[in-house]
Parts: sequence; C-alpha cells; structure tokens
Amino acid sequence: MSQEIEIVNVCPAFFTSVENRQSDVWGQRLNLLSGRTYAISAASGKGKSTLLNMIFGVRAIPNGDVIIHNRSSKTFSAEDRSVLRSRWCSMVFQDMQLFQHLTARENLELKNQLSETPRIEEIQDWCKLLEVDAFLDRPCGQLSLGQQQRIAIVRALLQPFEWLLLDEPTSHLDEQNAKRAMDLIKEECTKRSAGCLVTTLESKPLFHYDHLLYC
Repeated sequence: MSQEIEIVNVCPAFFTSVENRQSDVWGQRLNLLSGRTYAISAASGKGKSTLLNMIFGVRAIPNGDVIIHNRSSKTFSAEDRSVLRSRWCSMVFQDMQLFQHLTARENLELKNQLSETPRIEEIQDWCKLLEVDAFLDRPCGQLSLGQQQRIAIVRALLQPFEWLLLDEPTSHLDEQNAKRAMDLIKEECTKRSAGCLVTTLESKPLFHYDHLLYC
C-alpha cells in the first residue's frame, strides 16, 4: 500500500483572494514521498496549520483533494479517520493540546495506553534526552510552553505512524533544545521509514530536511 500523500489543487478561500500568489502547495499537484522530511515555510496566516489539519482530517478540504493511501480522504468514514490518527499519522499541534490538569506523565501514559506498540521504556529515555524528565509529575498547566512542547513531541512518538506532522514544533525552544528535539524526531522517523512534514516560520530552517516548500 502506498505511503505517499498527494495534494491535488487544494486552495483555501483566503489564498484565492491574494493577488500574484505563489505557493509550492496551494493550487498545485504535490506528491509527498514516504521516508522524506519536508519543511513547509511561510509567515503566519499563510495556511501552514491549515494544510496539516486537512491531512490529519480535522479540517474540511474546501476544493481539490488530499489523496492518502491512493484514496480520496473526502471518502473517509469516521472509523477511517480514527484509524488514520491512531496507526498511520501522528501530529504535534501548534497549541500542543495537552490535558492541562493532568501531569506530564499522565498525558504520556494515556497516549501510551492507546498505542498498539507501547513504549514504556522510551518515555523516560526520551524525556531525559529532551531534559523534561524532572517535570513529569507536574500538571502540564504549570509547565512552561517550551516544556509542554517537548512533552507534546514525546507524546507524538508514542504511537505507530507512517507520517509525522509537526506544526511549528520548536517555536518555544532555544536552539540547543530545538536541535535535540529534531534529532530525536529524525532518528525515530528513520527507524520507522516514516515521512515528516514540519511547518516553520523560518525561510532557512535550522533542522535537516530533504525538501523545502513555501506555502
């Protein structure tokens, strides 16, 4: 079964009204190949999050299509989308979407319990690598945005995936922590032969990527 994602002539309303528009994504036919890392660069308000949310199935596709596993995602049932999010695609949202009243550990354990491939040993190792192991028993609402972002990255790695979608995953991290996080992400994607889409505000991202696209 193909692991490619195909974006076919998708063009959100906010983009159709822009004069002299140029984009590698909107209004194009774009094939995203498994096993590759794509950096998607644009200023705020250009639709980077919109693109990831369409692929993840939490935002409607206004026109055109997103083809996943050789099938139009517009035909997916609720069950299909559940399978996509639990087995095929994992995501780090820009607002992290952690349960603020639960501890960081509880957020991770909850995700791990839902996974088909529990990674109990990796939780501590990854948190130590990203230097958040000392904060695991604090409610997420008491953590800094940078600490929450690293917890959200670990959480995303705790499930099976063929594609990893990352919406500005290092926006609250300094350069050293961002490098640690992206090195871990790259290592896990390589192990799983998974593709990776990373949105960024930077025109020259600090992390390694195979392709740079402008939204």
